[in-house]
Amino acid sequence: MMKKILIPILLFAGIVGYVSCQKERSSDPHPVAAEKTEGIKKGEPVLFSVENYSGQTAKWNVSPASNVQLTSDGNIAKILFGRAGAYQITATTGGTVARITVNVSDSIYCDSTGHCYDSTWNCHDSTGIDTCRFGNCLPKDTIPHDTIPRDSIYSLHGDQIHITPVKIDSGNVSGLLIKATTGNSYPCTNNYLLTNVIIGGVDSSGYIFKYPGVQIPRNCNGGQVPATSVRAIMPVQNGNHVFKVVVNGITYTGSFTKTGNQYSFNWPYTSGVTISPLTIN
Repeated sequence: MMKKILIPILLFAGIVGYVSCQKERSSDPHPVAAEKTEGIKKGEPVLFSVENYSGQTAKWNVSPASNVQLTSDGNIAKILFGRAGAYQITATTGGTVARITVNVSDSIYCDSTGHCYDSTWNCHDSTGIDTCRFGNCLPKDTIPHDTIPRDSIYSLHGDQIHITPVKIDSGNVSGLLIKATTGNSYPCTNNYLLTNVIIGGVDSSGYIFKYPGVQIPRNCNGGQVPATSVRAIMPVQNGNHVFKVVVNGITYTGSFTKTGNQYSFNWPYTSGVTISPLTIN
C-alpha cells in the first residue's frame, strides 16, 4: 500500500522539478554579460553578450527603449543610453530569454578625442554643439573642453605642399620667408596651414618644418581656398643647411646653401613637397 502511494508522489515531484527547471532555463534573470552595469554615463558605448546554443540569431531589446541606440551583431550588442535611469536589456535566443539590468548616471560621456555626447546624439565639446553626428565627429576639436564650440583640423591626406622661399634683408641681417601653400582647397576662406618650425632640430644649422593639418576656425568665412602659412627664419648664416619638411608622417629631406645674399636649394622631390624657385638672389 505504501509503495502505491509513494510512486505517484515521486512521479509528481519529478514533473514539478522538470517544469521548474524548464522555467528557469527559459527565463534566467542574469545570464547576459555586460561590460559594466553601474556608473554608465549618458552616451557611453557599453557592450553586452549572451551565450547562445540555439543556433538562432539573438534578438536584443532594451526597456525603456526611448533615448537608446542599439546595434547588434549576433550574440553581441552595443548600446548607448541617452538618459539617466535603470534599463533592462533582454536577449532572446530560441526559447531562452536572458536579462540584465543596468543603471545609467546623469554624467555625460566624453571620448578620448574630447568629444562629448548629449541625448540627441550630437557630439560637442564642453560649451557647444558640433555639426557632426554621433559616430562621425572627425575632424577633431583642436583643444578639447575649451571655450570654442567648433574649431577643427583637416588632415592633409592626399594633398601636396608647395613652398616658395623669399629672401628678406634687414640691415646686415639676411633670412628667408618660407611660404607654404596646399594643393587642395579647404572650407572657409580664413583657414590656415598649421606649422611647427624646429631650428637646429637636425644639427645646429638645420631647419625642420612640420605641417600637421589645416585649421578651420569657428568664425568660418564661406567658400573654399588653399591653406597657406608664412614663417621666417632669420638670421641665416653662410654655409650649408639641412632643410626637412614633414607632411602626413612623411619626412622630405633636402638642403640649401647661403652664399652672401644668394640662396640655393637642393631639393630632389617633384611631388609631395615641392620648392620653387630653387635659387633666390
